[in-house]
Amino acid sequence: MCAVWPGLLTHAYGAQVVHVEDSRSMLFVNLVRLGGVISDRVFATWFTWREEDDRSFLVAWAPLEEYSDVNQELVAELNSTIQQDYAAAKAVRGTSTGCWRIKPFAPNACQVTYVVAVSLGGSIPQALLNSRIKNTINTVQNVQRRFERSGNVVDKEMRAAFAFPPALAALKKEQR
Repeated sequence: MCAVWPGLLTHAYGAQVVHVEDSRSMLFVNLVRLGGVISDRVFATWFTWREEDDRSFLVAWAPLEEYSDVNQELVAELNSTIQQDYAAAKAVRGTSTGCWRIKPFAPNACQVTYVVAVSLGGSIPQALLNSRIKNTINTVQNVQRRFERSGNVVDKEMRAAFAFPPALAALKKEQR
């Protein structure tokens, strides 16, 4: 069982993480302050992961309600925590669904796919929506910058990971 602590949504980070024991799941509740006259948003999300047969790594998430089929008690406890938190209780509920897929191509080179769908709920001015879309795109760019390495090093690793094509002299006439 996991412990949920009321009042943690109002600390500096505006988030609470609950690691679900004996599973590959984590529940994450965060409060997003949009500022001005726009209501804050609260997101309650279930994260899970697995390794695929092709050695790719998949991290997926969905709204907390999707987790209720697995553990209704814990979902009820987290929803109660949101209602007991002054700022979170006033916030509009938003949802996020998506995944990160990291597929290795060589020992130190991979392909990353990021898919996300977010509903902020309520009414949001178009300018704010546009800035949030930009933030989402920046997420991918930040990951790329953090792990980016020299192109020459990556190219060398990729060449080493894949077989060289046969020499031109070894090909039949129709293959040339």
